[in-house]
Amino acid sequence: MAITIKLNVNIDLSKVMNIKRFEQKNQPLLLSTAAARYEQFLRNRFIRNSRGGGQWASLAASTIKRKEQRGIADRPELILRESDLMLDSIGTKVVSGTTFVGFVRDRAHTRKIRLLRLVRIHTIGGPKLPSRKVVDYPDSNTRMKMVDDIKDQYNKQLRKNRRNK
Repeated sequence: MAITIKLNVNIDLSKVMNIKRFEQKNQPLLLSTAAARYEQFLRNRFIRNSRGGGQWASLAASTIKRKEQRGIADRPELILRESDLMLDSIGTKVVSGTTFVGFVRDRAHTRKIRLLRLVRIHTIGGPKLPSRKVVDYPDSNTRMKMVDDIKDQYNKQLRKNRRNK
């Protein structure tokens, strides 16, 4: 059984372009442009929060001490960065015309736990584990850039289509 975290990011493009007149075949290209921006937002947010002082709770002193004793990390104060498997697993996938951004494929983690289960555990938290939201909605600046990226790609594709006619 796969455990997933689902966020719907909807951006109203009706004010910036007339999608109806745009050929259906070009819509995946527009979505992939926005998805690339959102994926980069998630990666940057993960890196920033893993250093501490961001939106995630800092590691407990006992956790840092345990990581040092086990010698499992060059920088034991980093949060969720022992193997970088979580960070490296952020990606984009298109299935049946729907674009997914985040942890798009499940895989084994080094502690015999599936990646998506580990992401869920850290997102929800527990009695002794603070919640660290790994996948989150894009901030307003990123949403604006996603729209700008789509507009740029839209105009670029229109010019290309006109040249090819």
